[in-house]
Amino acid sequence: MLVHGVPESKNERVEAAITKILSEHLTTVSIDETCISRCHRLGSPRSDKARAILIKFRDLSIRNKVWFGKTCFKNTGVTLSEFLTKERHDVFMAARQRLGIAKCWTKDGRIVA
Repeated sequence: MLVHGVPESKNERVEAAITKILSEHLTTVSIDETCISRCHRLGSPRSDKARAILIKFRDLSIRNKVWFGKTCFKNTGVTLSEFLTKERHDVFMAARQRLGIAKCWTKDGRIVA
């Protein structure tokens, strides 16, 4: 799972930053650092915007609770998305452009249109 819009700070602990953000906004699930198998920021640091955070959860049920609770992040600047391979991401973006945002989405790495 990818989390976009989490501000970066120098010498940050990504696990602590992401658990804080998730815990603040998701009231239906209890998240702590033990729920996360691994997480890190993607790409090289940039001064103009924060890098996305890739998260792998220890338990699929926790991942699903976070995923289905993503509407709690509306108007916060933080968004959740699925991590897709380059090929699937390209196909997804082409389908979205052709069919529209409302008619194309992903579920468990599969493109649904």
